[in-house]
Amino acid sequence: LIGMEIIDVTDSKIVMRCLTTDFDVLDVLKRMGQIICEMINLIEDYLKDKSVGVIDIISKLEEDTDRFYLLTIRLEHRKLRKIPCPVNLDEMKQLLGVRIVAKLLEEIADSLYDIPVILNNNRGEENKILLSLLLEFKRVFRCVLDAYFDNNIFSCEDAIEMVEDFENRIIKIRTKVETNKLAIDSLLEACRYTKSIGEIAFNKAVREVFIEY
Repeated sequence: LIGMEIIDVTDSKIVMRCLTTDFDVLDVLKRMGQIICEMINLIEDYLKDKSVGVIDIISKLEEDTDRFYLLTIRLEHRKLRKIPCPVNLDEMKQLLGVRIVAKLLEEIADSLYDIPVILNNNRGEENKILLSLLLEFKRVFRCVLDAYFDNNIFSCEDAIEMVEDFENRIIKIRTKVETNKLAIDSLLEACRYTKSIGEIAFNKAVREVFIEY
């Protein structure tokens, strides 16, 4: 449908909104997170059965994250025009944070897309370690994203600690394995972008506390 976009997907429903209407930019970020989780699921499938057709689907999802990133920019510009003078610094910081998170999510999608492409050019390599890392990354990514939306300082601290531990684990594993180093590097890159989201989430939660008091 022209002008319609899927902004939420669960096992029981699909939510579509018209792009000409106002809606919360956080819904766009949530949708980007859902797309990334779907990419991870498809990469898992690829690691298990090596179906080349999966790469085309992952590519389409990666393009979707690009489109949603551009949508967040448009929404941000629309909100900036509505900010009264004198400028509300808290609102400006919030808009900047949303813009950065959207870009980080887009970069995570790019990094994840590189994994099946790299593996397709190195068929026959052992993928058990990479699959294990991918499953752990999915858990870490979801925790960080939940912390961002929950605005809970303690959840943010736990999420940051979790992603840092995972980052160190990837680095240690990379020095020991002989195969899939480039794919592991892409996952490490996605992990570092995720850690940046966690740090933004923490700053956002702290700012919300100060606003309340």
